[in-house]
Amino acid sequence: MEVIVVKSESTRWDEEGRLQGNLQIPLSPEGMGKAGELGAELAMLKVKRIYSGFSLPAYQTACIISDMDGRVSVRRSPDLDEVDFGLWQGLLDLDLKRKHRRAYFKWLADPASIEPPGGERLGDAYQRLVEAVESVMHADRKKRIMVVTGRYACALLACYFKDAGLKSFWEVFRDPRRWELFAV
Repeated sequence: MEVIVVKSESTRWDEEGRLQGNLQIPLSPEGMGKAGELGAELAMLKVKRIYSGFSLPAYQTACIISDMDGRVSVRRSPDLDEVDFGLWQGLLDLDLKRKHRRAYFKWLADPASIEPPGGERLGDAYQRLVEAVESVMHADRKKRIMVVTGRYACALLACYFKDAGLKSFWEVFRDPRRWELFAV
């Protein structure tokens, strides 16, 4: 079985450097264009099914990719959503450093140790995402599937598939690839 993990394309907030989390913000015009390019690139991989969270950027990206393939439907699961950053959502990196200094630097040093106010810990999000992907893999055995979700969720899934643990989260998160194929 193969799982292709795809980062959702950019929104206006991504382009401004804001922490988006799981908010329902549509893709920007640039993000829509890049999703179309990504769809053309990924169409050659002939996936059997595309899964997405309910967050708008992931779902829009998945639908554009699906439209480029023409044969694959998108199934949605709330358990594949991006990480919920609670009250941190919408803040710039500079805002986090200034307003939540101690928590921010602890988050950079040990990302699993912090729970943003009103949000979820990365460890909890990791568990949610892993359970969702394992369920999808069980349902679609011996097929090539695609999971489209947010940047943080993609990094968590890559940590899982690479058996890297959350200590490697920031290294995996900074990987510039827009998608990655994992043989399971």
